[in-house]
Amino acid sequence: MTQLAAFLPSNFDSRRPIALIAGQGVYPVMVAAAIRAAGIPLKLIAFEEETTPDLVASFARSDQRMIKVGQLGHMLDGLRELAAGYALMAGQITPRRLFKGLHPDLKATRILLSLKRRNAETIFGAIAREIEALGITLLDARAFLDDQLAAVGCMTGRKFPIDPEYVGHGIQIARECARLDIGQGCVVRKGTVLAVEAFEGTDEMLRRAGGFKTDEALFVKTVKARQDWRFDVPCFGQRTLETMREAHIAAAALEAGKVIILDKPAVLNQARSWGVSLLGFGWQFPSSLARRGGSLHCYGDHAKRRSLRDHQRRHADRQWLRRFPGQRGQDVCHLRRSLGRQRDPDDVERREEGSAAHP
Repeated sequence: MTQLAAFLPSNFDSRRPIALIAGQGVYPVMVAAAIRAAGIPLKLIAFEEETTPDLVASFARSDQRMIKVGQLGHMLDGLRELAAGYALMAGQITPRRLFKGLHPDLKATRILLSLKRRNAETIFGAIAREIEALGITLLDARAFLDDQLAAVGCMTGRKFPIDPEYVGHGIQIARECARLDIGQGCVVRKGTVLAVEAFEGTDEMLRRAGGFKTDEALFVKTVKARQDWRFDVPCFGQRTLETMREAHIAAAALEAGKVIILDKPAVLNQARSWGVSLLGFGWQFPSSLARRGGSLHCYGDHAKRRSLRDHQRRHADRQWLRRFPGQRGQDVCHLRRSLGRQRDPDDVERREEGSAAHP
């Protein structure tokens, strides 16, 4: 089980069955294939008119339960009947069905009425608590797909066409939208926000953005700083790539290690053939590189670029030199590092203000 350990709990027991709670698309199909390849017992909770029929047909009737969207009580009963030790959520439910076509049972109605805010985090968080109350561990939704995650660097193997400053702007907007629970993505162009992802989903956002001028437009996909990895994990697949092409958006930045690229080799090959560039970025995007107008061609290639830490240190030294003009650079840099290696001289003032407020 070593190859599966990255996103599984340390006490994971491969003898206990995993119940796959499967929505639409290829995501749950890939998860099911990986779990079966690992020799782990697998069960299925499927949704009417949502789960891929071929996936449902691949399970014996005794190993599956079919429910309608919203039947939480039925789902919990199914998990008990299947004797699941773990559960894993994979695949989307059609967003409009959460308002039209929903069939909430008594359990789901009670939970919905208890929520003051109804978004992915609150709804799925409540469902997760109900599942774990049965003694079933809800797994990280990236489990078994480690090799499908976005990687740092230009994954399509060419120089990334978007200016790093505009990439940084797009990442900032996407992260703020994620923090506010608006959505996990946005489309920007040369410092202008064309569209942000909301309840309608990624594809509809891309289509809206395609109504504007899209040369040098960038699609950014990220996650919240405190993402609950048991559900609502961002994905990028063939359908999203096709929608980008239809909208004439030729560049995307995906958070490395966080966004799942479904059928990654095929998607990257298709992106190259269509001239779409895909960049993987880390949590600390090199803003110093962006300010210098640097190229993203070598971003992520540690053999060819200086480390991000060196960029940050040199930038901080320049900030301090500007704050104390006329002083020797060596003295100012020594002062900065003696004060706790602050990256920004304003941090010292903020620390001093905080100390005065809380003696």
